[in-house]
Amino acid sequence: TVKVQIGNVEQSADSNEITVYNPDWTVKKAVEGASGTDGKAKVGDTLTYTITIVNTGNVAITKDVTDTFTVDGEEVKLNLSPSDGSQGTFADGKVTLAVSETAILKAEYTVTETNSRLVNTVIAGDPEDPETPKDEVVTDVEETPDWTVVKTLTNQGTGEDGRFKLDETAEFEITISNTGNTELKNMTVTEDLLGARFVADEEGNYSVSEDGATAVVTIPKHGTVVLKATYKIQEKDLSTELKNVVTTKVGDKEIPGDTPVPTDDRNPKLEVVKEVTSKAQAADGKYVLGETVTYEVTVTNIGNLTMNDIIVSDAMTRWDGTITRPSSMDEVGINIGTLAPGESKTITYTHVIAEADLGGNLTNVATATGDPAIDPDSEEKPTGKDEETIITEDPSNCTITVTKQSVSGLDDPIILATGAQFNVALFSDEAMTKQVGDVKTITYDGNSSTAAVTFDGLQRGTYYVAEVDAAGQVLTAGEYNGGAFVPVYGDGNSVVITENGGTAEFRFTNAFLVLPVDYYDAKTVTITKNVKDIKGKDAKSKETFYAGIFTDAGFTRLAGTDVVGENIIPLKMNGKSSVSTSIEVKVPQNGDTVKLYITEVTSAGKPVGDSFAYDVEVDNGELSLNKETVEETVTITNTSNKEEENTKTSTKEENSSNTTTTSTSAKAVRTGDDTPILPYTGMLGISALYILIFLAKRRRREDEA
Repeated sequence: TVKVQIGNVEQSADSNEITVYNPDWTVKKAVEGASGTDGKAKVGDTLTYTITIVNTGNVAITKDVTDTFTVDGEEVKLNLSPSDGSQGTFADGKVTLAVSETAILKAEYTVTETNSRLVNTVIAGDPEDPETPKDEVVTDVEETPDWTVVKTLTNQGTGEDGRFKLDETAEFEITISNTGNTELKNMTVTEDLLGARFVADEEGNYSVSEDGATAVVTIPKHGTVVLKATYKIQEKDLSTELKNVVTTKVGDKEIPGDTPVPTDDRNPKLEVVKEVTSKAQAADGKYVLGETVTYEVTVTNIGNLTMNDIIVSDAMTRWDGTITRPSSMDEVGINIGTLAPGESKTITYTHVIAEADLGGNLTNVATATGDPAIDPDSEEKPTGKDEETIITEDPSNCTITVTKQSVSGLDDPIILATGAQFNVALFSDEAMTKQVGDVKTITYDGNSSTAAVTFDGLQRGTYYVAEVDAAGQVLTAGEYNGGAFVPVYGDGNSVVITENGGTAEFRFTNAFLVLPVDYYDAKTVTITKNVKDIKGKDAKSKETFYAGIFTDAGFTRLAGTDVVGENIIPLKMNGKSSVSTSIEVKVPQNGDTVKLYITEVTSAGKPVGDSFAYDVEVDNGELSLNKETVEETVTITNTSNKEEENTKTSTKEENSSNTTTTSTSAKAVRTGDDTPILPYTGMLGISALYILIFLAKRRRREDEA
């Protein structure tokens, strides 16, 4: 049988049978998953789109499936895929169906905050052919107002790290972006921080309430509006985690925005300025018995908190250490009330010189103490002090400086940690039972084997110095930071002041028989400066030179305080041709070596350059110090390179001789006495039991460790 097909008609050659081919199909699209009213979708709904294509003709078909998904006017691609029960094939956007077969294609889309209308159109066939089957579903989205709020701080305070001080104004920008699918009408924007105010908008994008705390703005869909606001820092804001919060509201929906505002620390502080406004009648300026002294005290609140219940009291210390108060002031003192930051108040009171006041300096300290308005129950009360001293008949204003050096059992200086403290006291009797004045604390700064404290307000006479505990009990031995020591006094405990107004020095050592856990060896480096003329002869000079102590041979890194107390050493000639000064270097106890490099520098610590008026020669400028080092000497010789030596003080900026008034002396006297420890075996015997107990405890701790 021969068949001939022309177009849609097929004719068999051996019969009159004619077959007409009629391709035909239908397209339907449906959507499910909208949970809103009236068929509308809600934000977050997942919509499922179903495309049903049925071959209703009498011939197999292959058709392009065009699915156009329009979201708010913009096309978004949907990924179609056959669902369960789908017939035929679907690949590369084409569907192939035999006669009567049905293709079921599906796709999903999740509704977002910005969607308002979703239009989905499907065409199976030629999109240009108006007869091609197609179907369309439209889904509206319920109005869902949504927005973002970003609040930023746009300026800085004048305090450290940009912190805001009291009464400074912080400035803010509040950026509100409409991320929903509807216009935001009459949104209220409220400053939650009491005292914050919106800045009026000159362009009319928003309106501000009369009190400035609320703004009203309308933001179109996809629009953004920026509001400005300010806030003046108040006392309550200081030392807090201050956040400036703004609340935006449309209908029942609220969204906050905030930004941190760094504020200055609370600093309640009083300043007291005291002045003697009376004059002594005597020609020598000394007040006599019965004479009246008038004091004027000005109290100023120099802090950043209001101070309440400010009490001004006055303690008058006589030459013998006894304390009284001005005769016109009662025990409570004078209440001057409240001072806001920056405010001052001045009061006047008097004192009539009594018999007990005579004999030396009468020093009275005016103290103002108050309660801060913020946290008034704080244990530490803000206090300001100032003192004035008058001289009464027969003054006795002597001082004794007590210097202590820490040494090892071999009499080698050691440097204790910063803040190490020991107590000393003065006594009026050799048995050291009658204490004079208060116990004083000697505090080490961590850069020297020595530390000192000064006793003042003393009369002339003989005193006895001893190391004591905090209660004033004389120590024959003690312990510090795991170490055991005994105080060693050179020529005894006595010190004598022979004249009124005289000063005296007393030196002793703490010999550590058991070294403390944390210490450094102190090694002495003596720097000698020699000045010579162009011919190499000694030349007297009034200049001040400087030696720099570095940790590198290139002289680029000055030594830190973990090595030396000072890294730029002034060498003031004072009309001499040679001077020396000594420094202590901290050397680790573990045997490590400290490398130092010493050379001539300017007062700023820069090595001198070619324009320096001298040729510089440094002898032993490279030092290696460790615990075995005894002492090192560095000699810096300056030889003039000028024909005529100018002995006046140099004004060269590089030498910077006029930049300091620091004077140096010859090699520093060691603060420990030179007497060997062995003669003090008797004293050590007294403390032997104590030390044995201490060592036993230490061994036990080591065993437990």
